[in-house]
Amino acid sequence: MVLNSTGEMEVRNALNTPEPDTRGIKSIFGRLHYIEEHLHSTSRTAPELADALVLTAGSGAWSATGAITEIIASATITDRYDVHFVNLSAFSANGEYEIQLFEGSAGSEVQIASIPATRNAVQSQEGSQPTLTPKIDANERLSARVASGNVAADTLALKVVYHTY
Repeated sequence: MVLNSTGEMEVRNALNTPEPDTRGIKSIFGRLHYIEEHLHSTSRTAPELADALVLTAGSGAWSATGAITEIIASATITDRYDVHFVNLSAFSANGEYEIQLFEGSAGSEVQIASIPATRNAVQSQEGSQPTLTPKIDANERLSARVASGNVAADTLALKVVYHTY
């Protein structure tokens, strides 16, 4: 929340654009209620009741040329949401990885999170990695891409855990 040009409190999203105060969150009590609703909303997984999505890194160390893969299609989640965890599995090789999350339509994605992960011969970071994204607008598409420190086109599998508002 910020003061606008007329001195009134204004609710703004992660892209710093005004949005309507549909839940009365301009007050402290309204804001606490909003947070309480969110923290205790149902946790959902995407893809749900399906195998994790396989992400493939671009060839070349730390190449950001791997395919951006859709996790949640537009018009799927009809409330605002944010991602709390990324579940990683099936790393194809030992090494360091970085997963990028994006919102927006294909070809117009905006990066909203970056999650590091490591796999080595002794210990792997497979499992849920905590992450926090900005609030994602209702009906907005979510996608991901992976890069690795290896020169090969490494792969890993991914699911996300999100909450709605």
